[in-house]
Amino acid sequence: MKDSESVGGMHNPAGQKAPRRLRGWALAAILLALAGSGISVVAAARTADNAAQRSRSAFRLTAEQAKASLGLEVQRDADLLSGAAAFMQETPGFHPAAFRRWVADTRAVARYPELIALATTEPTPHANACPRTTLAGKPAIVRYEAVAQQAICHGKGVVALSPLDPKIVDFGLSLGGVHFLGASIAVYRTPTPPGTAAGRRRAFIGWATIAIDPATLLREARRHLTGVGVALTTRIDDRLTFAAGPRAHNAVSTTRLANGVTETVTGTVQGESILADSSAVASLAGGIAVSVLLALTLFLLGTGRARAMRIVADKTDELAFQALHDALTGLANRALVMDRISHALARCGRGGPPVAVLFVDLDGFKNVNDTFGHSAGDELLRTVGERLGGLLRASDTVGRIGGDEFVIVLEPEGNGTSPELVARRVLTALAQPITLPGEFEVRLTASIGIASGCQVDTEELLRDADLALYAAKRAGKSRYVVFEAAMQTAIADRLGLELDLGRALDHNEFHLVYQPTFRLDDLRVSTVEALLRWQHPTRGLVAPDVFIPIAEESGLILEIGHWVAAQACVQAAAWRARGLDVAIAINVSSRQLAEPGFVQEVAEILEEAGLEPAALTLEITETSLVREPKRVSARLHELRELGVRIAVDDFGTGYSSLAYLRELPVDVLKIDRSFISGPASSDESAALVNTLVALGRTLQIETLGEGIEDASQLRRLLDANCEFGQGFLLARPQPAKQIEALLVASAARRNPVKPSEDSIPAS
Repeated sequence: MKDSESVGGMHNPAGQKAPRRLRGWALAAILLALAGSGISVVAAARTADNAAQRSRSAFRLTAEQAKASLGLEVQRDADLLSGAAAFMQETPGFHPAAFRRWVADTRAVARYPELIALATTEPTPHANACPRTTLAGKPAIVRYEAVAQQAICHGKGVVALSPLDPKIVDFGLSLGGVHFLGASIAVYRTPTPPGTAAGRRRAFIGWATIAIDPATLLREARRHLTGVGVALTTRIDDRLTFAAGPRAHNAVSTTRLANGVTETVTGTVQGESILADSSAVASLAGGIAVSVLLALTLFLLGTGRARAMRIVADKTDELAFQALHDALTGLANRALVMDRISHALARCGRGGPPVAVLFVDLDGFKNVNDTFGHSAGDELLRTVGERLGGLLRASDTVGRIGGDEFVIVLEPEGNGTSPELVARRVLTALAQPITLPGEFEVRLTASIGIASGCQVDTEELLRDADLALYAAKRAGKSRYVVFEAAMQTAIADRLGLELDLGRALDHNEFHLVYQPTFRLDDLRVSTVEALLRWQHPTRGLVAPDVFIPIAEESGLILEIGHWVAAQACVQAAAWRARGLDVAIAINVSSRQLAEPGFVQEVAEILEEAGLEPAALTLEITETSLVREPKRVSARLHELRELGVRIAVDDFGTGYSSLAYLRELPVDVLKIDRSFISGPASSDESAALVNTLVALGRTLQIETLGEGIEDASQLRRLLDANCEFGQGFLLARPQPAKQIEALLVASAARRNPVKPSEDSIPAS
């Protein structure tokens, strides 16, 4: 009877169980929807938080750039003030007109747009008499000299000047409704301030003062910055605030400068609200939508609940793994690496040791990829990933964030292994041979940047490691470098200089100067070397040893070198058209020499300038000869067939062999200045010079001594029978007009002149 009732009877067990199953599925679906929505909220909040962190990091970086830029501007003005002080020191008792001529000659008004005035203040011998003030600068500023005189006399609104303080004194001032920044420095008769107060009072000459337009100063400091405001507040004399840029902000960075001046950088950063970030909103909406869809699917599956749950779980795990791991190596991807760093920093903030990040970049990976193919490159990356993973603890993380770049995160776990030791292990492990498909064996090196810290955010720590990696690359690769705070400023300044260098040609900021080469037997000019100079609009004259390496690394040297060659050849052709028998020499970088069309380029420049090839000498460094000897040798022979002359610059500092030198079409050896500038009594230095000159004579190559700066060095070259010489003792680099006068005088000298100090031409 129980069976019959159970099967078809009144209780209908199936009918009773069905509602319970439906309620279970509904509850599971609701819980899934709620859980998915909660996860979506957490993920969206994390996305918003990361975006806010990036926004704050960007503001901090921009603030540091603003501070660095303003620091450069202030330093330029301090250098100008020091120049005025030096003028007073070197010209005692000068007339005001002489000071104004000095200011005009230095082109201070044109070079320093923020300059209002330069002033000198000279004390009088009488205690109650007013000091004499001289103003110079923009033409209209001189009319205020009487006002400044009166202000200093009565001490109205002017910082108290003291002859006892040898340091630069900054102040803010408001005169006649005009607000400006100023700085003064006491000037003494001695090169350095006396050590005692009484000594400084006796040696005191007066004060040099500079007045700066704060608006122009701040505008120059913000030239390449957007979205931030910069303000300066003074507390010496008048309390004044000078500001530039947007004032609306929710982020402030304040720095207290010397003498009570405060610099404030303001900007706007993104908040941590989910609604403030579109990516977070999209993540939240997408997550909730997916959660609801999964819940509805679960509810509709009915009796297939278990199978559906397994499918969803498996798929979720797979997607999660794919979302957080690199498909090629199986290592953590950028998202997971950033997440691990973020968590490690959070634990560090609760009292743990600092978090360390190693940024690893493979040296020469592109060559392997191009030579053996992408499949070999992929296998190489997988092998590198396996080796890196085998070096770490279970708590550490290694990830591939793109290309041949890997990141290692060392979790703070007790007294863990030092990041430097891990870096050395990585270099050793990667140096072992790797066998690629096809039995090709390659050897790799790596460059590693290390950064560690606790009070930083994720992006900042990774950025610091990247900057250290860049420093390792520049230092020669196959090494590790630990991040230092100075790297950030250096990299930012170098990038700024590289950007300015790319615009220098279009803005006509380059010019050439020329340095003659003399025959040492009669001191007549034989050749003129063209030298490149860069007059930066804000940095002033940038030294060639600063911008030439940047031009070579960035490839800008190709365009700049073409401009130099064209300008120099045109100038040489003009001199020769006037009857001046002079040749021109230009420097050629290894990047130019490696260009396939370089010889054709030289031929076209000569043809356009109307200059015969024999009048052009191309100077290449000795290190360029040994970098790619076969290609360089072929290129030099092509140039020799064209008819131009070849000179080896800085000879004696490289590693070229005598046998190889005999095979090259070289006309001139320029003996490096380090051999010539040695002590006059140095037997070793004299022997080296004699050896190099004898080598040139043996190979029938002309020899030229560089860097002659005194008569003893000239005598050393004459004793060695060196044929040609160049240096400041004979002539300094000068513009074309001055060089032309020197060429005319040299051409007019008919009789040989025995070289002596009296016969050396004025430079």
